[in-house]
Amino acid sequence: MWLRSLPEPLVTAQLAPRFLHVGQLEDKQMQIHYLCALVASLPEPNRATFAFLFLFLSDLCGNAEVNMMSAENLGTCMGPNIVFEKGAEAGDLFRSFDRITKMMTVLLDNVGFVLKPGHTPLKTYKALSSFTPTQPGELSIPQNAVVHVFLRDEKKTKAYGEVDGNFGWFPHRIIKDKNKKRKKKNTLSTETLPQGFNPSRPELYLTEEEFRARVGVGKADFLKLPTWKQEQLKEKAGLTAPKTSRF
Repeated sequence: MWLRSLPEPLVTAQLAPRFLHVGQLEDKQMQIHYLCALVASLPEPNRATFAFLFLFLSDLCGNAEVNMMSAENLGTCMGPNIVFEKGAEAGDLFRSFDRITKMMTVLLDNVGFVLKPGHTPLKTYKALSSFTPTQPGELSIPQNAVVHVFLRDEKKTKAYGEVDGNFGWFPHRIIKDKNKKRKKKNTLSTETLPQGFNPSRPELYLTEEEFRARVGVGKADFLKLPTWKQEQLKEKAGLTAPKTSRF
């Protein structure tokens, strides 16, 4: 029950719905591609715990003839503790049970490949314009829709992704990175850095109000967090000094 008692799912609250939608894909290879992108998108501590857990579960599956723990059975037992929505009602869990089991089964059957380093993380974009399919396998996309992309063709003229649980191909030109402007805004430049700025101690250079606005927590609460979480928040807020060349 430890997994279920976490503040958010092991796969994070943000990505949990995406993991659920894996079970809606009919193509097995696309399911694997999506899982690779999702696992690569997990924060490092979550990804390390995820890998340790699933390698252990994979070993259990290897002795299914003795322990009766096949990939499907393990998916039924463990899936709802890994992918869930905090505070969801029992009816919601029941309705998503088949999708969780399907996702877990595919994951356990291909865990070695999914956990392999080097997979491209999931990319989230905003549709610049709508797209109406003209061929089978294409995805209908409304204007301004949030699109999750995990595959592109070799020429990068087409992309494959998800919109609200629906999957398909679409022209790459209709999407843009929804996080691009925000990242540019949050990145510190040499002009905005205080003299002698130490990126490991940003709390020393910002007022309480500025710090809370950037990081999302107050200085006192920030200092109580473990080091890895502090680093994660600083990177997300852009509170790191730019790299400069020695030459």
